[in-house]
Amino acid sequence: MWIYVLEDSILCSKKSDTQELEFAINWSKNPRKELLNETYVNLIPTLQGGSHFNGFKSGLLEALKEFCEYRNLLPKGLKIVADDVISNSIFVISSKLQNPQFAGQTKERLDSKDHMSFVSSVTKDVLSIWFNKHTEEGEKIAELAINSDACKGF
Repeated sequence: MWIYVLEDSILCSKKSDTQELEFAINWSKNPRKELLNETYVNLIPTLQGGSHFNGFKSGLLEALKEFCEYRNLLPKGLKIVADDVISNSIFVISSKLQNPQFAGQTKERLDSKDHMSFVSSVTKDVLSIWFNKHTEEGEKIAELAINSDACKGF
């Protein structure tokens, strides 16, 4: 059983004329390999992620880095990376777009670069606002990232 960092998951639903992003994210206090991490494009499961997942990680990283820098949470010399921020997360990402481009015929990985920038921008905007409205919870998430395995060797 997971012990969640947030009482309520962060939810997002944003649309433009040609694309859409929905996500839900929370973090687990107890790291596990079996965390729920799913990505979809036009309701097709993308087991290998792709552009939408990379955009999500980028936006999440930028929002948390900005939050940490503003609040002076990072120890001197420490740089968090996307894997630090995503390592304890539990999320579902659903993207919808016209004419998605997949890598290979199995449709397991999205390869639509324009969609990546849309997802990154939306994710950063939504999470930046959320972190600044929920500073105590934001600091808990920052602490998870700072203490992640990827950061321990600095």
